[in-house]
Amino acid sequence: MKDESNQVMLEQEEFLIKKYLPLFSYYESSTIYEPQIELVIDSDLPFLVREGLKKRLQGQFEERFNLKMTESVPENQDNYLVITNMPSLNEEAKNVCVIESPLRHGDFQLIEKKLAEKLEQLYREK
Repeated sequence: MKDESNQVMLEQEEFLIKKYLPLFSYYESSTIYEPQIELVIDSDLPFLVREGLKKRLQGQFEERFNLKMTESVPENQDNYLVITNMPSLNEEAKNVCVIESPLRHGDFQLIEKKLAEKLEQLYREK
């Protein structure tokens, strides 16, 4: 009888998430439970400017998305977004986001929109 009642309790996922998510979030960012999106910076900007861009993007979006900054596009995966300042790359590609340097408010909005679309796509594929 006791085993049955414990099992029923563990099946109430929505109830448990509400109770335990704040506890886990205290120790780690809640985004670690989200699918990871790899951000690739592909630009002709100087090294220090690219590094500053990486830090700004990580700081801007770390509370909303589980991001990993990488140097190259991952092979055999579709969990990446390329951020570039080179409009010659295909702007319409689903994994490319063309921005201008220095970043403006509209660029952050565009990146956030692309990241949200990518996250939605990753959840659909699960």
